[in-house]
Amino acid sequence: SLETQGVIPPKHIDYPDCLHPYLHRRIKKTEMRYASPDSWVKPANGKVFEPGLVKDVMDTPWSYQYEPVWESEAVEWLCEYRYYICEGMVTMVERYDPDGADDAPKPDEAVVGRMVADYAVSRQAPAGFSMDIGVLSTGQTALVEVNDGYALGLYGTITTAKSKIYLDLLEKRYLQIARLSRRLAMGIK
Repeated sequence: SLETQGVIPPKHIDYPDCLHPYLHRRIKKTEMRYASPDSWVKPANGKVFEPGLVKDVMDTPWSYQYEPVWESEAVEWLCEYRYYICEGMVTMVERYDPDGADDAPKPDEAVVGRMVADYAVSRQAPAGFSMDIGVLSTGQTALVEVNDGYALGLYGTITTAKSKIYLDLLEKRYLQIARLSRRLAMGIK
C-alpha cells in the first residue's frame, strides 16, 4: 500500500467541481444522519460501506449516522461504462452494469470527450484515472463518478492487451504520486 511506502494517498476525487455540469442530478456532501431516506448515498472517504439507498444502508447491523457521505437523488441508469483515461486520453472502455439491457443506449461519445477535455483543462486530473459514465432514463449521458488510478479495478474480460493498457495507467499514476510525495517531503509545492 502507499502508506507502507511512506506515501500519503491522494484525496478521493469522486465528483470534481469542473465536472458537476455532467452529473445531471443533485449531489452534495453531508453526514448520513442528514440524508433523506429515499436518497442514494456513497461513503465520501473510501469504501466504508456499499453505496445504496439510505433506507437500505441504515438496515445494516451498525449505524453509519456520522459517516461523511455523498448524497444524491435516486436516478435510473440504463447503462454504465468505465472509461480508462491515461494522460488525458481514453485508452479503454468497459461496460460494467450487469443488470442493464443489452440494447441500452451507449453514452454520447461527444459528451464523454467534453468531460475528459474539461477535466484535463482544469489541471486537476491525475495522470491515470477512470470516469464511470452512463445513460440516465432521461436519455442524458451523465457522470457516475471519477476514480483515481491508484485504486482502480479492471473490468471486463482480461486480455494481455487490456492488462498492458491498465498497467500503464497504474504506472503513470503511481509515478505521479511518488513525484508529488517527494516534492511535498522537500517542502516544494
